Amino acid sequence: MTPEKRPAGPLVIRSEQMKALGEASVASFEDRVLRQTATAYPDQYSEMGESGLRSLIRRAIKTARAHGIDTEGGVAVLLELMILFGEKFERSPERKWANEMLRDPDLPGLLKIRLIRERIMSSTQGRPVVPYSAS
Repeated sequence: MTPEKRPAGPLVIRSEQMKALGEASVASFEDRVLRQTATAYPDQYSEMGESGLRSLIRRAIKTARAHGIDTEGGVAVLLELMILFGEKFERSPERKWANEMLRDPDLPGLLKIRLIRERIMSSTQGRPVVPYSAS
């Protein structure tokens, strides 16, 4: 068999390359969700600024991972809830229930966040109980 007709071997991606790909993907996600959030929540964005919102996005990603939420959509919903109701849902009447739901190891991550969003939005009609504050 000539070299040009030889089947290609398996593609090998080194761990450093995987890490770089992962970091690029996270950075791309951060950029997309930052733009979307700035448009959807201009008052909160104005108060937090780009660096504050980026920091919140990173904390949302970290919180999501800790609770088994592993999709971009799930992280985006968690971020939205954090913006509206606080990082630990402290501005929601459903805060205790929501935090218990997040800690439930038996529920899939995306289901957790969907149930939390549905219950909080239903009980508050999407409005925080107290005004937003970037404290």
